[in-house]
Amino acid sequence: MARFGRRDTAPELALRRELHRRGRRFFVDRQVSKRCRVRPDLVFPRARIAVFVDGCFWHYCEEHAHLPKANAELWRRKLLANRQRDAQNEAILVSEGWRVLRFWEHGDPAAAATRVEREIDRWDSIARSAGRRAHHGRMDPVIEVVAGVLTRADGRVLACRRAPGRSAAGQWEFPGGKVERDELPEAALARELHEELAIDVVVGERIDRSTTTVGGTEIDLASYRIHWLSDQQVASSDHDELRWLSPTELADVRWAEPDLPTVRLLQAERPTG
Repeated sequence: MARFGRRDTAPELALRRELHRRGRRFFVDRQVSKRCRVRPDLVFPRARIAVFVDGCFWHYCEEHAHLPKANAELWRRKLLANRQRDAQNEAILVSEGWRVLRFWEHGDPAAAATRVEREIDRWDSIARSAGRRAHHGRMDPVIEVVAGVLTRADGRVLACRRAPGRSAAGQWEFPGGKVERDELPEAALARELHEELAIDVVVGERIDRSTTTVGGTEIDLASYRIHWLSDQQVASSDHDELRWLSPTELADVRWAEPDLPTVRLLQAERPTG
């Protein structure tokens, strides 16, 4: 992430104070990779968790960023380039084993702290489990998978039902696929969506990354928001039915287990009132 403005912004300080209050300790504004100059706002080196608190303007929050009236198109391209650089830097960190968490400056620091703690606890659990499995001489295979959340202007997201004859036939999932060897997750997702849906996309911020055990295999699934031309027609070569679901309709279909963490996060984003 390119650094805009200064460190120790009010949203960063609010998150740091909340984590300190909960007894968490971390490094601040530390470079963690030799392949890029990005400096996460908070770093948990043992769990390899990097936290960013992104400003709404410079990182182009679609909800709160308002483009200047003068040279609006120039600004839009510049801010989209910032988003793309964020994604590229994040991909580098992920490829080096970092778990990247991003929060908007307008978000609730308590909710962000809870998410960070959940990831630390998840790492602790995985580390303990790996230790036990190594002790017993057994390690489950892991498949790295990426999925894209395509959202229309009306807030509906694309859900795809796996066709008969495929694994998990009849279950619903977000479009995507496996990450090939030496392939970055974002590049893999763009490739998969082009092959599967015949659309060209820009991979945006990551929504979630969770590991689910299915039939003795660990599925490491990372989901991302997708920017695309909404007037493009979508058809899938791997699924027998596609639906655009509102947040309230997400619970109406039977989701594949690895996609459920992303589904729950999207349901939690549902506007209230």
